[in-house]
Amino acid sequence: ANTGGITGSTALATGNIYSTDTIDGDVKGLTMFLGPGTDNVLINEQAGSGKTNTIMLGGGNDIADIDNAGAGATYIFGEAGDDNIRFKSVALETTDTVSGGTGTDTLTLTGNLANNLTLYSIEKILLTNTSVGANTMGSSDTAVAIKAQVGTGASHTVLNLAALNSGSTVTTEAATSDHGTAATTGQAAAVSVGFAADEATSTVNLATGYTGALTLDNIVAATLTLGKASTSTGDMTMTSATTDLTVNATGAFLLGTNNIVSTDNLLENVTVTGTKGVTYDDITGTGIKAVSVTTAGAMDVGDVVASLTALSTVSYTSTGSSGAIISDNIGSATVTSLTITESAATAVTQGTIDALDIAGVTITGALGVVNVGAITAADDIVGTVALTATNGSLTVGTITAADEAGTISLTSTGAQINGTANQIVVTATDGVTVNMTAATFIDAAGTGSGSLLVDNNAGDIAATLSGAAVALVNYTVDDGTGS
Repeated sequence: ANTGGITGSTALATGNIYSTDTIDGDVKGLTMFLGPGTDNVLINEQAGSGKTNTIMLGGGNDIADIDNAGAGATYIFGEAGDDNIRFKSVALETTDTVSGGTGTDTLTLTGNLANNLTLYSIEKILLTNTSVGANTMGSSDTAVAIKAQVGTGASHTVLNLAALNSGSTVTTEAATSDHGTAATTGQAAAVSVGFAADEATSTVNLATGYTGALTLDNIVAATLTLGKASTSTGDMTMTSATTDLTVNATGAFLLGTNNIVSTDNLLENVTVTGTKGVTYDDITGTGIKAVSVTTAGAMDVGDVVASLTALSTVSYTSTGSSGAIISDNIGSATVTSLTITESAATAVTQGTIDALDIAGVTITGALGVVNVGAITAADDIVGTVALTATNGSLTVGTITAADEAGTISLTSTGAQINGTANQIVVTATDGVTVNMTAATFIDAAGTGSGSLLVDNNAGDIAATLSGAAVALVNYTVDDGTGS
């Protein structure tokens, strides 16, 4: 009996853990029983259609490299020990079985192959930087820790994982030479990760960053951790079950003109944190409730408007010397109640803001201009609207409430307020408070020309007005007879 183990003569050479000495199977199939020693073998499996290969690795920490070019099914059993089993050449089918046995066992996959896996007691899967096909868990009795190596060039072509067991994890890493491929420092490209059933929470750790479209399926609370700068060429899509998305990015997170998409409209909360710039286009999904983006760099984000009713809070914070905020439109007339908070180290450019009730809007730019589009409440402005440019001009669109309004404060401590002819128009029987403060002009043009109108056609106006230059503001109350 073999008790000492079989090791190919070139195994364990520098840069390669596998044997290069081949044991050839037969077209009629192969049966191999190895003993309790530690084995390292390369098996050229050649079983024809309808034939089978049965390989028992026995005890020990075995390494089996299977060239499965034959058409027959392969059954491999690692038995005792921490085994490493590699397949190459032909995609695995559900008729093939890989059983690790006791110990912590690793299945290594290579090539552009669409594997449909039947696994037992396989705790780890390594996708080498040539393994770029779709990998589906046809059957697995345990959670699997999956590591995917990035590609030999700028990116790994694709990471496509489906029907994962509960508790499985996904991580990308730089390729090493241990598996016969050159070490790399690239990024993942297109990434798709899905579970067989709704997974309560899962973190996808793209330590290498990524560059393509990203899809998450059947993860209720999904966390995406990006270990390096990521510039994507496609959307980030949640296809099923996801209610909460958290993105933690080291380096820039740049979706560009691509969107964050919830195809089943179950996504409620989006939280993005970045150490550098953050860009994306729209967030789409009718169930969105809260959006929070915090970055130590420039932020350029798109609309949060698509047929929303549940949207309640939007918070943007941009710090650092390049900490500017550019935001497209937020809300719609169907949003029940909306609170917006934006704080930028430099400038802010905000599109329109719409809701049935506006619970509060606070926007501050510390070292640049602040430009804000029209703010429209189809019913009430319940809370305070406070727009502040600390060291730049403040430009504001029309602020409208079809009914009541609270306090509206427009402040430019270092420059002028550039308003619009119909600056504030409300129907507030309980009155409205309007405060305007500027270092220089307060008018429609910011140059001492063009009057602003503050109009409450149902009640009183309590106002303060302060500026070091010309302030042109008309106030109209009640039925339009007073000013």
